[in-house]
Amino acid sequence: MDRFRTVIARLAGWVGASRDIVRSPVVAAPSPADVVPIAYAEWDVDHPIRTPVAPLVELLLVVDGAVELTVGARRAVARAGEMALVNAHRGNRGDDGGARHGCVSFDIAGAPRLRALGARPLLLVRRARDPVAMRMRLRDVCQRLERTRGLAGAWRTSAVLALLATAHDDAGATAADADPRVDAALVAIEARLADAALSLGDLAGAAALSPDRLTTLFRQRFGRTPMRQVACMRLARARNLLTRSDLSVKQVAAAVGFRDPLYFSRAFRAAFGQPPTAAR
Repeated sequence: MDRFRTVIARLAGWVGASRDIVRSPVVAAPSPADVVPIAYAEWDVDHPIRTPVAPLVELLLVVDGAVELTVGARRAVARAGEMALVNAHRGNRGDDGGARHGCVSFDIAGAPRLRALGARPLLLVRRARDPVAMRMRLRDVCQRLERTRGLAGAWRTSAVLALLATAHDDAGATAADADPRVDAALVAIEARLADAALSLGDLAGAAALSPDRLTTLFRQRFGRTPMRQVACMRLARARNLLTRSDLSVKQVAAAVGFRDPLYFSRAFRAAFGQPPTAAR
């Protein structure tokens, strides 16, 4: 197991008190005292990172653009679709030039068995096999935090465990998962989410591949076709707009490439188990 996955597994073991938690994130509900000490959580922000000295281990996902991370003397660039693990025992920073990212900061001050994670600067970057799933896990953690402040932490803990399980699995990506041609297609999807005319041929052209070959690579990496990936990313963007803007459902549907608001509502309910109006 590489260093990134080892750290994720240790965090998961701390959160869930189980070494096997990354394989089975469904555990017995914790007691009210079992609330994960999270110092900070955001799932879609665009400001530079300036973390002061604190006993934190942070899991980041770059959503768009690139973030130049600095931890002590270590430097690395995390690009769209990549995850980063950093500590803040000496502080850290990230210069992003307007890039968007999500982050969860774990306060490990009360976890003696994780003390070694602060012994030296920690800066690890790995590509996420499924950035959309990671982003949704981050969103779930943030929403659970908002809903359970001062309450029992069962749901909060389960959301964190699901996030760590996804990060652990995604960090096992192979060289095929980092194919730059697939990345080019993802960039094209992000740029044209509002374009209802976006087609498989358009994506294949952006990736300089045949439609069949691009479909094969997407199935290998995401377990779904390119156009199904488009649908997933559109719905993820729609949920973000619904929770973070005053746009109407009809306006949100148009903003993510759905010509028919009724079809959009049905697709949204199928994906998230609730209508768009309830997402607010």
